[in-house]
Amino acid sequence: MLFNFRNVRILVIKMAIRRTLFSFLLLLSAVARADDYHCGGCNVVFLNLDFLRSDYIGLISNSSLTPKIDQFFKNSIVFENAYATAGSTYRGNLSTFTAKDPHFYAIDVDSYSSLRQKKSLGVWNKVFTQYPSIAEQLFESGYNTISLQKGKRSGHYTQLDRGFAEYVDYPFKTLIADIFGDAKERLIKAESPWFLHVHAIPTRLHSAYFPVGRQRFLHDDIIYKPYRMKKMDYGYIVRADYHSGRKATRLAEHRIYRQQLRYADDALYEIFEYLQEIQSNTIIVFFSTHATQIGDNGIFASNGTGHEMNIRVPLFIKHPKVQKPLHIKTPVSMLDLVPTIMAFLNIPWTSGDGISLVPVLKGNAYKRDYIWGNNDKDDFLIKGDWKLLRWSDYERKLVLINNPIQKDEYKKNRQHARYIEFFEQPGIIETRQIVSSPWRLEINELRENRLYNLKDDPLETHNIAADHPSIVKELSDILDQHKDHAKREILQLTN
Repeated sequence: MLFNFRNVRILVIKMAIRRTLFSFLLLLSAVARADDYHCGGCNVVFLNLDFLRSDYIGLISNSSLTPKIDQFFKNSIVFENAYATAGSTYRGNLSTFTAKDPHFYAIDVDSYSSLRQKKSLGVWNKVFTQYPSIAEQLFESGYNTISLQKGKRSGHYTQLDRGFAEYVDYPFKTLIADIFGDAKERLIKAESPWFLHVHAIPTRLHSAYFPVGRQRFLHDDIIYKPYRMKKMDYGYIVRADYHSGRKATRLAEHRIYRQQLRYADDALYEIFEYLQEIQSNTIIVFFSTHATQIGDNGIFASNGTGHEMNIRVPLFIKHPKVQKPLHIKTPVSMLDLVPTIMAFLNIPWTSGDGISLVPVLKGNAYKRDYIWGNNDKDDFLIKGDWKLLRWSDYERKLVLINNPIQKDEYKKNRQHARYIEFFEQPGIIETRQIVSSPWRLEINELRENRLYNLKDDPLETHNIAADHPSIVKELSDILDQHKDHAKREILQLTN
């Protein structure tokens, strides 16, 4: 039998075509499959912009203020109902980055600030460092870890500089555009794999920082105060005019917020442009650890509450294997962000209370029956359409033990009272007495339950707790379980 070269050539061509077709189908499958999120060795970026509200971000609202953010994360994983674990920076960041129940970090802001001024958090250092952060885990896994940090209630102030090989703290008045520009320059020089965390603040409390030379929104109820850095005109401190009345102040706050959000969106362009070039091996996460109130629900504190406007936050993940929009409507907790990223990277995460959201991305049910969080003066728990907002306030009395008059000295010795409460005998705030000779500190908790049906009342305008006592009790019991568990853990750790 003669060897037929023509037939062999045809066979080789057919095999090559089949291999090419098979490779193409594999590639198409990898792109289209909704269950393949593994990205071992990928770089990771955390763009953490505090005070961002979901109702102001175009991808998950009707807002037109964030065109660059919307475009960049268009073909990404978009969580439409992500909930912060807390309404304050230090507790929200600690909880998010360690995937730990926020009740565990329940030292209130005033006491935390008081202790930090003493340049020591005392036994609370043990609490803050008990659970590893994502940076520590990635550093141990061979990642080049970089943190660019702005804010006095995050970063090294809460021991969250641990795990970073490179850590930068910016002056508080540094403009976010400069931080993003610095981030880009550092990434260009960084060796892969790397983890970059950028914590920036577009607006805070009742003031914001805005660049000179950029068009401002001028209004009678808005005050611009220029400031200099490095002997140069640098920016404006922007505030609402508090003498204009509550209604006018609220409108001014929202005008400032819209201006700052537009500025933040423009400022992100430079780093977005660079990340676009390296997105084939980079997971890019855009989120906020809490939002802001700015006059809504009658509350002018910028954060620190469990209201929807303050805890519903954007969470977008640009993943190399996600080539089309994947919108997740299921409410999820920011407690689960870090375990999800670690699952993408095939790195085990076994500490804390978070769970991976990969099953949700695959279309499976969320493994939580409820979402919860904790602030200085409230706890919140969401189960189905129901939301319990459990407000707490505290009366404190400080007396000299051997003084028969038992005069209240709390106002005169407030800082020392907080020192006693959280430095010498840490624990979650509740009705109790603490003896620290020669003082006795008495703490009485005042509690109010507020129940909302988020389906019928998404703006939380009608408290219906009195109409549904059984639901209030059910949700409150769950919160008490979390609170009690955290208290036992803290006391065991610090005694």
